[in-house]
Amino acid sequence: QGAAAARGEFLLFVNADAVLSGPDLDRLEAALAADPGLAAVAPWAVGPDGTLRSPAMRFLDPFNHAAGLLGLGPGRSYATGDAELADVDWVSASVLLVRASAFEGLCGFDESYFFYGEDEDLCWRLGRRGYRVAVHRGVRVCDDRGASTRQVPDWSERQLYRGHLRFMRRRGGPLAVLAYRVAVSVALAVKMLFGPFRGRGRAAATGGHLAVLRCIWGRQGLSTARN
Repeated sequence: QGAAAARGEFLLFVNADAVLSGPDLDRLEAALAADPGLAAVAPWAVGPDGTLRSPAMRFLDPFNHAAGLLGLGPGRSYATGDAELADVDWVSASVLLVRASAFEGLCGFDESYFFYGEDEDLCWRLGRRGYRVAVHRGVRVCDDRGASTRQVPDWSERQLYRGHLRFMRRRGGPLAVLAYRVAVSVALAVKMLFGPFRGRGRAAATGGHLAVLRCIWGRQGLSTARN
């Protein structure tokens, strides 16, 4: 709704738990203004404990999320190197500056995503239009990412997987959805059998994994994948 009402050249999306200064915004704007082929740019995030995190991720495929669950290879993480401005697959919209004309040309976010996935989907569609997406290493904002989801961890995890199913269907079709379900199911089965449980008891961790399996194979998950 805010994007529809806006009249500027750029659109800024900021989560409630992120803090962005004027100079930070100026540097993000300068990056977009200098490169017409760049449609969206995001800063690095600094957590409350000083941890520096990149918002960059690789596009979901049938197997990279499952690999990440098992700690095999980079998973979906994206190494951006030392470049100040690095092109990436997609970035979190926790703090995201987007070229308004590109955003409007795609009709904005796909509102069929309920809680997760709309930012990945937007970046994927931008790429299909020939635009690029980047991370600005020289801009670092305070972002307590996950402050809201930590209050409802089980619910938010199920929404994450529902968003994954929708994106997987959109990007790769029914066979990709099936491959994703199978790969994630195998990864979760391995975790239930062998751990580790990261501070949670075996029963709690197993219950959470079973809830995810019911989500991705259940009726609502199937409906999400077909949309």
